[in-house]
Amino acid sequence: MSFTETDLGFIQEKDGYLIFFGKNSATLDQIKQAYPELSFRTVHQKHTDVCVPSSPDSGETIADAHFSEEDNVALVVKTADCIPLLAYSKKQNLILAIHAGWRGVENQITPKSFVSAKMQEAEIFVGPHILQKSFEVDLDVKEQLEKVYLQHTEKPDAQVFISRDSKFYIDLKTIVKKQIQSVAIPFHLHELTIDTVSDTRLHSYRRDKQTSGRNLSFIARLKS
Repeated sequence: MSFTETDLGFIQEKDGYLIFFGKNSATLDQIKQAYPELSFRTVHQKHTDVCVPSSPDSGETIADAHFSEEDNVALVVKTADCIPLLAYSKKQNLILAIHAGWRGVENQITPKSFVSAKMQEAEIFVGPHILQKSFEVDLDVKEQLEKVYLQHTEKPDAQVFISRDSKFYIDLKTIVKKQIQSVAIPFHLHELTIDTVSDTRLHSYRRDKQTSGRNLSFIARLKS
């Protein structure tokens, strides 16, 4: 099932769940106006490995993932090149939203979040983020991420870390996939493969530096 593009973002509804990856034109107020039936919740993102249960006052809680079993609650993550990862378990009536930048990937925020939420199976949606062609790093970052990657695979793929002119280009999404597999739960992965750096419909910190805004993404279980 593909995503539908609107003025605000990219939307998919599946199994009674709404998945939304926002464009740079979408403010939180605009999103709230578009979905007045939903209660929007955030966390205070700091590139941590912390996942918490969502609550009405969790906006001040330092965490980079949150989960809920409530209807009509939209769990929001904010990104500008980092991976927005949204997931649900139909069997458990459970939703999970994760902000995973390279520091979060190094801290293993994704597998830790699935464990914290006690998710037993999942439909997982990976949204727009910095793709390998744009994610140029120095040796120190490459070594940190390579160490994490090798913890989760017996057969490393050399294409995950490409070297060119003393720089490295890293495929964050593949590392995250390996991390999810390590949790050993059944899952289906859905990808919206858009590079935030090269696609001007989206905010990108790598491209715009301090002037960059944040792309807003959310997942909600709709009340039937």
